[in-house]
Amino acid sequence: MGLDYSFVFVTRSEGLGVLLAELEGHRWPDPDPLQIGTRVCWSLLFPPDDALTAFCGSRLAQLTVGDRVRVGCIWTTVAIAEPFARVDCTAATTNMSLLFADNPVIHRVFAEIARKAAVSCLALDVEGPDLRTLWPEDIVHRGAGEHIHNRPADLLRALGLERQQRT
Repeated sequence: MGLDYSFVFVTRSEGLGVLLAELEGHRWPDPDPLQIGTRVCWSLLFPPDDALTAFCGSRLAQLTVGDRVRVGCIWTTVAIAEPFARVDCTAATTNMSLLFADNPVIHRVFAEIARKAAVSCLALDVEGPDLRTLWPEDIVHRGAGEHIHNRPADLLRALGLERQQRT
C-alpha cells in the first residue's frame, strides 16, 4: 500500500453543484471516466511548473492540454451529511501523493476552486496526525498554525458533520 493523500472540500449541501462545476472547469474532458463504486477517476489540469514537468517525465507533451498539464487519475468521491457535503480528491499513486503534498501550484489551484465555490473548508490529508488547512485563509492564518484536527472525521466533527454518510 502506498500513500493516498487527498484534498478534502467541505461545503454546504446546496453548494455541492457549484463546487463540482468548479472542479469540472479544471477537468480533462474524458467523456467516459473510470468509475469504481462511488469513486470516479478524474484527470485535472494544472499550470505547469518544474515539479509537474518532472512528474510527467517523457509523457509531458502527451499530457499537455493548451497551457496546462493533465494529472490523473485523481479519485473523486462525494459524501453527504445534511446540511453539509464533502468531496475528496485522492491521489491514485504515491508519487502523485508526494506531488500533492509539496506543490504550491496545485495547492493554489485547489484553493482557488474552494474560494470560487465558497466552500466551508479545504484541507490536505497527508495521512499524518494533522490535516493541512489550505482554505479559507482566515483559518490558515488564525494563529492555530496550518493544521486543524487529526483526521478527516475530526475535521468533519469540528464543522458539525458527525452524521457523515457515504453516497
